[in-house]
Amino acid sequence: TYFALCVECASCSEWSSWSSCGSTCKRKRNRTCSGSECTESRRSEEACQGGLCDPTKVLLYTDGEYNYHRIPVVKGTRLLEGSVANTCKEAGMDAVCPGSSSCSYSSYACLVTPLNPGSCEFLGPLSMELCNSPDPRKCPEIDGLFMFMKGWSGGELGVLGSTSSAGGKDRVSGEQGQTYFALCVECASCSEWSSWSSCGSTCKRKRNRTCSGSECTESRRSEEACQGGLCDPTKVLLYTDGEYNYHRIPVVKGTRLLEGSVANTCKEAGMDAVCPGSSSC
Repeated sequence: TYFALCVECASCSEWSSWSSCGSTCKRKRNRTCSGSECTESRRSEEACQGGLCDPTKVLLYTDGEYNYHRIPVVKGTRLLEGSVANTCKEAGMDAVCPGSSSCSYSSYACLVTPLNPGSCEFLGPLSMELCNSPDPRKCPEIDGLFMFMKGWSGGELGVLGSTSSAGGKDRVSGEQGQTYFALCVECASCSEWSSWSSCGSTCKRKRNRTCSGSECTESRRSEEACQGGLCDPTKVLLYTDGEYNYHRIPVVKGTRLLEGSVANTCKEAGMDAVCPGSSSC
């Protein structure tokens, strides 16, 4: 066995905790060292392992009670106003407002966060946090990232290479192999999601979680359309109570709703009609 002679600066502090995994699926840590020769010892980087990097939900930055994510926009989606908010909603998150509530491009469809405390700051503050530069063009971690914009003629606003104010109206996610991403936020102080509810009469299911902080109200409920046979229009599950499942069954066309029609409909479906009250009713 042969050995290498190596050196490190002895005047360094302990390493900081690892950062979250960025858009490159790498995490970083820092330490303070004295002496001009020790610059390289001040930063360490490694690839994220063990499921820490989910390409469909990359954690870019955490600030207090907020987690900021990069979520891929569905292929075939043009980046018009609302596309970022819809992408975030499907992921159970909120779109990040481009500034404070006084920013003319903010609206009820996005969440005002401490990341953009000024009037309209767009992607500059995120670039500063991730790459130590207020110029998004100098931050490769947010290349291809778009944020919500209300009433902007260009659609949603993003950064693409040397363009820091790229208009989404001329971009379609997935075209020419280019995937675009939405800047989304969720509250970091939330519990795990509950199990999905059964599919209701609208063929949608819901789940909830508990979050702290007044700005986190929207994070407490998520809703999605039922897929993969979970919603049978001929047998919609409305409610479950202990050992009973209550369903909505369509009555055969042409049937007059006289006494017995509901019972017959239920019998055909292999069920019983529900009584309007107790046996004394």
